[in-house]
Parts: sequence; C-alpha cells; structure tokens
Amino acid sequence: MPGTRIPTLSELFALVRKSGNTRVRFNIETKIDPNHPDETLDPQSFVSKLLGLIEAEKFSDRVMIQSFDWRTLLLVQQRAPKMPTVYLTLQRGSGQTVALDKATNWTAGFSPADHGGSLPRTIKAAGGTVWSPYFSDVTAALIGEAHTLGLRVVVWTVNKREDMARMIEIGVDGIISDRPDLLRQVAGEKGIALPAGTPVEP
Repeated sequence: MPGTRIPTLSELFALVRKSGNTRVRFNIETKIDPNHPDETLDPQSFVSKLLGLIEAEKFSDRVMIQSFDWRTLLLVQQRAPKMPTVYLTLQRGSGQTVALDKATNWTAGFSPADHGGSLPRTIKAAGGTVWSPYFSDVTAALIGEAHTLGLRVVVWTVNKREDMARMIEIGVDGIISDRPDLLRQVAGEKGIALPAGTPVEP
C-alpha cells in the first residue's frame, strides 16, 4: 500500500505487547549478504545490535534467529547459546546459497562435502537447531534425516494450497508463508490445532 513503511523491531514488539498475546513467537531474519558487505552492517555489529535490542525488550525466550548468512548464526550461538538458530538454504537458481560439494560465501566455512554431502549433517555440525530449506528442495527422506539428527525443518515460502498440504504430509515442523490465512485453512483441514487470533490496532 502506498505510504506504508516497514516497522522497526521495537514497534513490532510494542504491538505484540499491546495485543496481550504472551505466547506468540518471533522468527527474525538477519538480512545480510556476504557478497554485498557495503549494504548492511558487518555480521558482528548486526548481531550485537539485534541481540541488544531483543534482550532490552525482554523477548529473548520467544525468539529464533534465521539467516542465509551462517556467519551471523554462529555469532548468535556464541553470544546467546539458548536462542535457537535457523539455517536458511537455497539449492537452485542464480540465488543459490549452498552447494553439496563445497563451502560457499554463505556457509561460514562449512562444507557439506565434509559431512557426507548432507545439508542436515552440516547444519548440525555448525550448531544449528532448525533447518529452513526452500520448500522445493526438501524431500520426506531429508526431513527424516534432519529429525534423526534432532533438527526441526521449517520450509519457506509456501503460498499454494497444494504445496502446503504436501509439506504437512511429508512431515515438516513449520511453514513460512505469505498467506497465513490460507495456511490456517489447510492446517485446520489436516487436523492441526490452530492458535487463536489476537487482533490488535497499531
């Protein structure tokens, strides 16, 4: 919508406080690109500012941090070891961030080639608790492997009803979507308990 601006993280936390919902959780992504270091803060400064704000706002126990740039995740693990880290991956196209045969600029020196060509095993070795692959990159077998390692799998970005249903059927633990309204419908039809909504005016 014209004139709409992106809220700050503090404003988002304030809105949630105003709603009275004390259970909703936050999946916060560090939008940082190792190939364009001039566009954002460096990983150390980015993580310091982010964790400082989360701690000041007292939301540390309701947050997980996700990123395609694994450097930021390693820093979060060092500085806030109880905070879950979510390892985003994309294996296709020009935006590819991981390769199974080598480390890339995105993977902070970790190479799946050192872990049997397995992304779940690589993420486990890096200290991650959640793997977040592009939904078309994931299979039931990969989800099973991740679960065996103790990782949860949260796929992104699933906007079609049939894809949502398929992801639920093959056992993902979470779905990122631009269509939460549709996802609630599909999840409800699959017998998944839905949290109550908490409408709130800014």
